Amino acid sequence: MPGSITFTLMAVALIAIASTYTAAVPLGENKIKSEIFDRMVFIGSSKNLVGGAKGKGSATIQESLYFLSQNAAGQEMANMDCVNIFGPGGGLVNIETAEELGNITALLRESGDSGTLYWTSGRFNIDDRVFEWGNGVDLEASAPWSANHPNSQVSVTRVALYTVGSPKLRTQFNTVSSRYLCEVHSRGLSSNF
Repeated sequence: MPGSITFTLMAVALIAIASTYTAAVPLGENKIKSEIFDRMVFIGSSKNLVGGAKGKGSATIQESLYFLSQNAAGQEMANMDCVNIFGPGGGLVNIETAEELGNITALLRESGDSGTLYWTSGRFNIDDRVFEWGNGVDLEASAPWSANHPNSQVSVTRVALYTVGSPKLRTQFNTVSSRYLCEVHSRGLSSNF
């Protein structure tokens, strides 16, 4: 009985916190501590088909939770923030498919926040001379780049999501301060939550 009372109180507290920040946190995600809402807003979750990194396996279906930062930072600091908050299962978003791009864009628009540049985990791999996500998966040749992008191919070039009109990817230097999207794999939540 005491365990069910504790669970009920936690669920009520999460719903109250979520409604305060206009984000609905599903009960299955009740491990998320309320203090992250000072820096992040939960915008939703989706199941996506994701590929394996070079030589590291085949595509699988994975559920991800997405959070939007309330502050801006350079890309490396943004990624450190995602990992520090969510543990090793968190990081800047990897947008591996057109379906995932559509899901993220819809979640941003539903949250009322769109029309700006958001950091992703994308970067230029200077050794292999390719753009790839933070998990080592290459950006598809058909990646939706903005006009005149990618426009820089140096070691500090990173990839941001631009959502005005049709969502597109853009390159910018890693020191540019932008808001960012954290992705947390639902099985990768830190035990701190």
